[in-house]
Amino acid sequence: LALPGCAGPDLSYSGTYSLFTGRFIAAKRMKLLLFLGALLLGAFDCAGASQSEPPKEYNLILEEQRAIREVLGYKFMTPVQAQTLPVCLSGGDVIAKAKTGTGKTMGFLLPSIERVVAAGHAPGRAIHVLVLSPTRELAMQIAKECEKLVTFQGGISVQSVIGGTNMRSEQKRMAQRPPTVLIATPGRLQDHLNNTPNCAQMLSGIHTLVFDECDQLVDQGFWPAISKILSSLPPPAARQTLLFSATMDKRVIDAGKQTMRQGFQVIDTVGEEVSTADAVAQRATLCEQVAKAWVRRW
Repeated sequence: LALPGCAGPDLSYSGTYSLFTGRFIAAKRMKLLLFLGALLLGAFDCAGASQSEPPKEYNLILEEQRAIREVLGYKFMTPVQAQTLPVCLSGGDVIAKAKTGTGKTMGFLLPSIERVVAAGHAPGRAIHVLVLSPTRELAMQIAKECEKLVTFQGGISVQSVIGGTNMRSEQKRMAQRPPTVLIATPGRLQDHLNNTPNCAQMLSGIHTLVFDECDQLVDQGFWPAISKILSSLPPPAARQTLLFSATMDKRVIDAGKQTMRQGFQVIDTVGEEVSTADAVAQRATLCEQVAKAWVRRW
């Protein structure tokens, strides 16, 4: 497995798998399980992404460089990061086509935090970055990644507001100290606009708006809630808008036209589509003894 900044463990093993005990009989089973456990828990945002090239000299703030090196452990940029960061860091609006799991989260978080610092944010005064996500699981993963990125940034706070959690606790936290970066599912953020005092005012100073997995936001019927949210944000001319999507059809382009400044750039990091079956290596191993045991058991 080639992950940005981390080499996967040697997953080769000799042995077989017992259908009845559910245990790997292999010398390296523990290393495999620990690695897969970390992967499933979201330790690596860029799982499955091919490493591209060492980070270029983008004059990132020192605290970000330290977090990338010491906390995130990334040494290489993925293709989506290499292609989108120059435009995003320059302040341009971007529609980027990038597959899930290719490092796009860092592609939009890095320029977003850079913009916050450049603007001389006042901690706890207003929300500066809004990331809209189609699912609570993805929103939580983005929030975790962002917290790592701002480890050494004093005063930059991160909060997620998502369905299925206690809304009152979210309201209390937002009232005590508005987060610098807010990651939200559209439905829950609309609930806050309707029921949380001063929520619209907190959103009125947004510097950066991010749509993550925009095709899913469109497909799952979130656009009415998003339209409500957009009415509380600064106009496109007063903010940077970044849109990342695994697919790029007319609806995604139209979403960009509705929310971005003229002259936005479209960056395709995927190219011609291939089917999942063609893109994924598939293997099967027939274990004769296990097969016989299975037949006897039944």
